[in-house]
Amino acid sequence: MRQVLFVTNAYHSPLYIELQQGYDIRAFGMATNLRTAAAMLQNNGGQLPDVVLLGHDLSPPDKTVAFIRKAMRMSPLRDLTWIVLIDQNIIFTAADLSGLAKTFVFQKVTVNDLAAAIGGNPLKTEHSVALAIVNTKGGTGKTSVVVNLADNLARKGLRVALVDADVADGNVSMALKLPPSALSIDDLARKISRGEDAYQIIQNYLYEYSHNLFVMPAPDRRDYEHDYLNEMTAAAIFNAIKDERFEVILMDLPGNVRATPFIPVLAANSDAYFYLLYPVNQTFGIGGFKGAAEIISGLNIRDRARMIVIETTNESRRWSEAELQRDWQMPLAGVLPYDPAVERSQLAGQTVAEYVESSKKGMLSKLAGSNRFLNEIDRLSDWFAENDLGLSKS
Repeated sequence: MRQVLFVTNAYHSPLYIELQQGYDIRAFGMATNLRTAAAMLQNNGGQLPDVVLLGHDLSPPDKTVAFIRKAMRMSPLRDLTWIVLIDQNIIFTAADLSGLAKTFVFQKVTVNDLAAAIGGNPLKTEHSVALAIVNTKGGTGKTSVVVNLADNLARKGLRVALVDADVADGNVSMALKLPPSALSIDDLARKISRGEDAYQIIQNYLYEYSHNLFVMPAPDRRDYEHDYLNEMTAAAIFNAIKDERFEVILMDLPGNVRATPFIPVLAANSDAYFYLLYPVNQTFGIGGFKGAAEIISGLNIRDRARMIVIETTNESRRWSEAELQRDWQMPLAGVLPYDPAVERSQLAGQTVAEYVESSKKGMLSKLAGSNRFLNEIDRLSDWFAENDLGLSKS
């Protein structure tokens, strides 16, 4: 496994994300300028990366050349592989670095070329698919959907990782009544940012909630102090989860979707799909759907967007599937009706299926055939498994 120190302001670029998702390459660290890179190379307890990759966005170019020449005078650094990406619009040629570093034009280099220069081999991990529940507003039912969908998929025999990526306002822990001992995603990001290997510690942060279902919670709001999630730590966490060979990675994203570093990570992964919630009886929630759709369109990943219509109250409001698909050009994956069992299960800290199994009221409701939400979650999971996971209904 080759470790790379990325020195760039464009760490979220698909090029760098795909490099780590497709090859046995890990981020040793991330620096946004040469001064920070120098400090990381000199003050890291004797540990060094295998490769230093300097991005095309560092300027002026002569400082990059001077930085590498100075490093070459130090024996430990001289043995590292140095790679420089050159911006084709800047007067800066490979001849300036001849004998010092491998050079590529950023706008022309492929992931395969860069991986070969680093010495990374293609990963041969089992297939896994990511599914992100998205709406740019809070209170639209994201957590209810993601928790119950994860539970349903796990009950069908799929190995599922449920990740609460809303570090400032996550609700998965509350919805499932996770114990205080469950370690949070922000604590994991903090350790990665301080040099710990995500692959070595990831299992400590996946709480086994039930058979086949593992949860990575957001931090307790009372303990939340600092968001350590950035492009580097988010990519490291996502790749480490994939390495655990989960068939499904379900993500509950924050309402402030633009700010979460998981968006570029997921956008760069062709096996990641975005399920946008359309709360049919919430005006602000419909606005959140539209905001999410604009973000997805701006990333040119509209082909991986799906729609879920959800009723969050018992207020009836007319809507047309034909009009929604005409206006938004994305498949309708499911329709989730209002069901009091959802609220009751949340108060009990259970999924709807668990509530039905453990509650007398829930069992009577099931016998009467009134658990509409649970039935539709089942259909939604079948739709996902067939259309995005590639499994047949049998």
